[in-house]
Amino acid sequence: MLMLPCRRAITALFALAVSSVHAQPAPGSITVTPIVTTGLSGPVGVMNAGDGSDRLFVIQQGGAVRVVRNDALLATPYLTLTNGATQCAETPGGTLFNTGLVSGGFEQGLLGLAFHPAFETNGQFFLSFSGANGDTIVARVTASDPAADVLAAGDGTSCVVVLRVDQDFSNHNGGNIAFGPDGYLYFGLGDGGSGNDPCNRAQTLNPANLINTGGSCPSDPLFTDPGGGQPQRSAITRALLGKMLRLDVDGSTPAGSNGLCGARLDGGANYAIPADNPFAGADAQSACDEVWSYGWRNPWRWSFDRVTRDFIVGDVGQDQWEEVDFFASADGRGRGANADWNICEGRHLRNSCSILCSAAQTSEVIVAYHNTSGCPSPTAITGSAVTGGYRYRGNSPELQGVYFFGDSGRPDIYYTVQAGGGWTTPNAGSTIASGAGGAVVAFGEDEDSNVYVIGGSRLSRIGPSGPAEVLFADGLE
Repeated sequence: MLMLPCRRAITALFALAVSSVHAQPAPGSITVTPIVTTGLSGPVGVMNAGDGSDRLFVIQQGGAVRVVRNDALLATPYLTLTNGATQCAETPGGTLFNTGLVSGGFEQGLLGLAFHPAFETNGQFFLSFSGANGDTIVARVTASDPAADVLAAGDGTSCVVVLRVDQDFSNHNGGNIAFGPDGYLYFGLGDGGSGNDPCNRAQTLNPANLINTGGSCPSDPLFTDPGGGQPQRSAITRALLGKMLRLDVDGSTPAGSNGLCGARLDGGANYAIPADNPFAGADAQSACDEVWSYGWRNPWRWSFDRVTRDFIVGDVGQDQWEEVDFFASADGRGRGANADWNICEGRHLRNSCSILCSAAQTSEVIVAYHNTSGCPSPTAITGSAVTGGYRYRGNSPELQGVYFFGDSGRPDIYYTVQAGGGWTTPNAGSTIASGAGGAVVAFGEDEDSNVYVIGGSRLSRIGPSGPAEVLFADGLE
């Protein structure tokens, strides 16, 4: 078991002490403080390393990872991925090859960053990005000096491809990666793109049933290792699309026959499968061992509640509805769940304004609102693509338990709270109008669980205008 540094442990206890507070904040009572207003270009995510440094890391879609220390953006990027120069190996110590970086498409580029729970000592972090031919890549890099604000030049050679997934469209890549409270790496993949999931990836568990030849879903002869290493299998990796994956990145899978869909051609992989994954041990022709849940359209941003360990996902809708889904830790955080795309959209049948799906199909939906091209909304909010957020567990007692989220088509910040067995319906009173300063594309947490939002090219903090004093920050006094 990993031992937390004192300050973070005390902060967690503070959050636990107030976790039962779920009052709706009064309209206009929530402060949003700009932290970084210039210097960022295309930011799409903000994370912390959990190493006691209090740094924030902002990923830019074009490939740079920027560091924010003491509320100031450092001039030199932590690292920069570039097309033609980004190189990784298929196996540890193997030959490096050009993994590329495709960032020209609206939904492609550097999309995710996750620090290993033991980053402070092992230096490992993971990147999710669109590589050669637009295919999805998750790679591991090891920093020789985890405390450094700029990655050492030689550290790039430590890059190892953990997973590569074939993409035949440029949209619905998902891309968010994060370590769960169980220490495993979760990875959200969209349905592969186009519209209405024409290839039926989200609902397909058996790779043999994929629509993958002809029409808009052709096989991909380019899905090979351009550096001469071990190629992966195009069609079978597409069975991972529209899924939430759960991987043990501290382990590996030896070459041979197994139930992996993301393995190299020899069957090996730079990850193992947790024994309690819902399809672990199944033949790959029945379901992929990597899958944790399925039926996702584009889970662009999602998070785990620091206190309850619940799993909350923003899933971008098609033409009518945007939705936020909630999976309680006590119920397995969505283990084996079907989020029901492309059958349902929000609480309704796909492309319907009036016909509801069954309650069982949509029991996980806690927020549904129409997008700008769609139906009359049951809420006072609208948008075009939901941006999942975080449940606040920071230093403001008044905001404990509030879930903040947004929409990449609007500069507004929305929020909802859990109360009376359900969640409040977001309305004008639960909207921080134009609070983010630009279209809301991501949320994140610092090491003390304070919540940040990226709006346009601005990074802001939700809550107290200045860092609140952490209880017993320097020890038990």
